[in-house]
Amino acid sequence: MPCARHRRAGLGARGVNAPGLVDLQTRFQAFILQEAESPPAGLQAVGATVYSEAYVLRLTEALANDYPVLQQLLGETGFAGMARTYALASPSRHFSVRWFGQHLARYLRTTSPYAAEPYLGELAAFEWLMGEAFDAANAPTIGAEQLGAIPAADWPDLTMAFHPSLRRLDVQHDVLAIWQSRGSELATDPQGASRLPMHVAVWRRGLEVYFRPLVPGEALSLDALLDGETFAAACEQLAADVSSGDDPAIRIVGWLRQWLADGLIAGLR
Repeated sequence: MPCARHRRAGLGARGVNAPGLVDLQTRFQAFILQEAESPPAGLQAVGATVYSEAYVLRLTEALANDYPVLQQLLGETGFAGMARTYALASPSRHFSVRWFGQHLARYLRTTSPYAAEPYLGELAAFEWLMGEAFDAANAPTIGAEQLGAIPAADWPDLTMAFHPSLRRLDVQHDVLAIWQSRGSELATDPQGASRLPMHVAVWRRGLEVYFRPLVPGEALSLDALLDGETFAAACEQLAADVSSGDDPAIRIVGWLRQWLADGLIAGLR
C-alpha cells in the first residue's frame, strides 16, 4: 500500500487540485464577506448563504458586546444594519473577533447617516476605550507618600509613569450621561445631552473600569505628562492657558493627589 508521500503532487486527500482549492476558498471567502454576490460554482447557494449570514451575525454579536449602549440607541434592527455595512467597509482582518470593532467610531463619524449625529461616533469611541481599559495590562500604583518624599529640587524634572489602562478622550457631547442612562429617556433622546466640550479619563482598578470628566486645565496637564513632559513643562503649558487661573504648580499638585487616589500613577521618575 503506497504511503502518503507517494501521492501525486498538488492533490489533496480527495484528489482536489491545490491551486483549484485555493481559488475555491478565496471565492467562498469573498462571498462570506459579501464581496461577491453569489457563491462559487459547485457550492449549494442555500448552504453558502446560511454560512454567510451566520458569519455576519457573529460579527454583529461581537459589536453588541463591545458597544451595548450604542446598540440601545440604534435599536436591534438599526444596530444590525449598521453592523452589516460596517463589516463591508471594515472587514475583520484579525484572528480574534475582539478587534473587529476597533474602527467603528471612525466609521460612524464619517459615514452617512450616522455622521449626521456626532454623538454616535463619540459614544462608540468611549465604549471602545472602556473595553481597552478592561483588557489592558496591570501594574502596581503608588500612593501619596511617594509624592511627598520627592525633594523640592527634583520637582522641575519630574516625569511620571501612568497605569497601562489609562485612556483619554475629548468629545463634544456628554457621552458619560448617555452611557450612564442606559435605557432611560436620555439614552433614547441623546439630543438632550450637553454639547459642551468634555474631557474624559478612563481607567481600570482591579476588575472595575472607572471614568470621570476632567476640567480643561486638568486634561491639559494630564495629556502633557502622559506625553512624557516634565512637571516644569506641564506647568508652563498650563500657565500659557489663559483659562487656567491660579498658580499652575499648585493646581497640578492638587490634581496629582487626585490621580494618586484614583490609582492612575504607576511611578515617578
